[in-house]
Formats: sequence, structure tokens, C-alpha cells
Amino acid sequence: MNLRIIGAIAFRNIFRDKKRTYSLGITYAIVTIILLALFSFTNGVVFNFGNNLAKSFVGHLNIFGETKIDGKVYSFIDNAADLENKIRNVLSSKVEIYPRVSMFARIYNKGYSKASSIVGVDLKREKETLKSQVKIVDGSFDDFLSDNTAILLPKEFADYFEFKVKDQFIVSTKTVYGAYNTATFTVAAIYESINPFSQATSYAHFDYIRTVMLMPEDSTSQFLIYTDSIKGSDAKRDILLSYLGNNSNMLVEKPTIKREETSFMVGGGKSKEKFLSNPQYKYHLTIFTLEEILSAMNQMINSIRLFAIIIASIMLAVIAISLYVNIRMTINEQMKEIGTMRTIGLGSNGVVVLYVFENIFLCLIFTIAGIIFGLFLIFLFTNVISFNVSAEIAFLFNKGFLVLIPKITDILGIVLSLVLFSAIFSYLPSRYAGKIKPIDALNAVH
Repeated sequence: MNLRIIGAIAFRNIFRDKKRTYSLGITYAIVTIILLALFSFTNGVVFNFGNNLAKSFVGHLNIFGETKIDGKVYSFIDNAADLENKIRNVLSSKVEIYPRVSMFARIYNKGYSKASSIVGVDLKREKETLKSQVKIVDGSFDDFLSDNTAILLPKEFADYFEFKVKDQFIVSTKTVYGAYNTATFTVAAIYESINPFSQATSYAHFDYIRTVMLMPEDSTSQFLIYTDSIKGSDAKRDILLSYLGNNSNMLVEKPTIKREETSFMVGGGKSKEKFLSNPQYKYHLTIFTLEEILSAMNQMINSIRLFAIIIASIMLAVIAISLYVNIRMTINEQMKEIGTMRTIGLGSNGVVVLYVFENIFLCLIFTIAGIIFGLFLIFLFTNVISFNVSAEIAFLFNKGFLVLIPKITDILGIVLSLVLFSAIFSYLPSRYAGKIKPIDALNAVH
């Protein structure tokens, strides 16, 4: 009896015992839905994490730099416009490049004092991006744009200091030259952020922060570079390293990543000594990628994936037991049929293949059904059902919707894994049926 006939018989037998079929099939479907949901969830976490980082304070490529003047090193990149032109020449004129400057200051108001970081943003370039990331709860975003001394405060920070719109306050900060300076800011607006990585960030005008820090007019602390895609960032960084490294006054390098749990540090080491001791170098630039920051978060991502594997293993163990019990019961109930098929020429291997095929077909039908239903649930939770979420878990959501990203590779992997699992664990009990002699099967009474 050829495989085509055995396959046809196996497919016909799937729904002979509907109760047993549906109990096992629904288990396959549930496992499929759980695996699809967990894989889509971890994909969504990685994507949303990187997306929110990129929208807040990290680009696809990021350049931090130092400038050496008369033997002294300062934490800014001088002649920033020239460096920006070099970046556009080597990458593309279409890349988006945002200069940023951060000021660590002590803020004073009504007897309260607190150290905080204020980020200077070039609003000519980032106005729309920043506006899309904040929800103004008091004041006006336009007022923030129109006043060079204006500041945009997070609500929690404003509540701590009891700030109101149009309040003025004084900050004290250490300049790039080491001396202290003071500045006055006007609260233009108070916001709540939909981006979990910028919920505690105070935003001010780039030029004003640079002036307070006593930085040169054409300078910046860093460049955030956005290319057409995060993919291939390492290759783009290598091109940039090679191009900028050809400038004799630039020492350009990758960061030294030191992972400590889920954090990372940009190390200096021997390159710092080289920069200080070699008079030809004026600029020391470090270029790191968004992927490097995400890789430093692997502990969290791996924990989620480990949880998925544990859940899947438990469910697969349930299926393995169910398969064994179901096939043994089916064999006992179909003894006479087995005897008849053996009598008309079906070999012992044919009987084994029959039961293996039957369970593979059952697995395929209900796994595909689980995939379809799982994709429907993913659609609901990413487009229809929204949640009010706290800041602690906001990185899992996009505007209140879960970020779930099913990948075709995950779907194919789930289907192939379950089919292989079904084949292996149905083969073991099916060998029992193949060993039954035709005369014993025909004479069996159940």
C-alpha cells in the first residue's frame, strides 16, 4: 500500500472520534496561540524599546566628542557644522542629523533644590518630532517655541517644585570650562510623555543651553544620526569610522562597552591617553549604534524569551502525554481494522506511518487554525483594544495599544516545530500497533 493511500486513510481517520480529535487539536491550537503571542510580544518589546529610545535621546548612530584646545580637553565638538557636512558626504544628504547638548544643573525654587539634566534641542530640526512625543497638560507648545529661555517640564518634575506656567526659576551649572554659571528659565509648558524614556526629561532651546554652558557658537555635545533604517548600523558606522579617521586631526573609535547587568558604559582607556599625548589630534570622537544599546538590554529580552520557552515546554509535555494516551486508546479500539489492513498486505511499518500521518495532519489543521486565531487576537490588541498604562510598563505599548509583531519566521518555526514534535511523539506509541500480529489483532476483543 503506497503512501498516497495511507495518507488518504490517515486524513479520513482524523475526525472519526470527534471528542478525542478536538481535545488534542484544541491543545495544539492553544500552544500555537501562546507561542505566537509570546514571540510577537518579545519582538514588540525589542522594536518598541528601540523605537522609543530612538525618538527620545538615541539615534541609529550617535557621535559623542571632545575637543582639545591648547592642550586642554573640553566636552564638546567644535566646528560642528563641518563635521555634519562630512557625515552627510559619506552617508547621504538624506540622513537626519540632530545636534544635542545636555546640561546637568541644580534647580532652586521655593526652598526646594534638586539636581537634574536639561536637554537642549534644536527646535528648527526637531520641532515636529518633539511635539509628537509630548502631551501638553498646561501651557502651550507654541509659547515654548517662541521664547529662547523657555523650558518644557515633565509633570512629575513640575509638581515636585510646585511650578506653574510662566513661573521663572534659577539654575546653577558647571560650564565646559569648569567655572559655575547661573541661568533663568521660564516655564512655557508642562507635559506628560507617551515615550517612557523621555518622561523625566526637561527640554530647552539648544542655543540657550549652549550659551549657558559657555560653549563655542558652532559646537555641540553630540550628534544623533537617523538613517533610512536601523539595520546595517554597524556597517554604516564602519564607513563613517574609516572616512572620518582619514582626517589627521581626528581620533575616531568605537565605544568600549562594559556590560553591568542591563547598563553599559562608554570606556576611554588607551585611546584617551593617545588623544591627550598626541598633539596632532584636536578631536576625539566616539561613534556607537542603537543596536549596541539594545544588546546591553539582552538580559531583559532573554528573560522574556526564557519564560516563553518554559511555557512552551510545559504545554508540549501536556501534548506528548495526550498523544501517547490518545494513540494507545485509538489502537486498542481499532484492533480489528489493524488486523484487516495487515491481512490485505499493509506491513508493520505501514501501520506506524498511518498513525504518524494521522497525528501530523491533525497537528497541521489545528496549528494553522491557532495561527489564524492568534493573528486575529494580535490585530485586536494592536488596533482595537487599548489600555491606560502606568509609566513603568509604557515601553510595552504604543499610544495605549500593545506592540505585538508576528514574524513569518516565527510562524513557520512554530508550525514546523509542532509538526516535528507530533511526528516524534506519535511514532513512539505507533510502533506498538506495528508490532501486533494480524491474527492477534483480528481476535482481539475490547
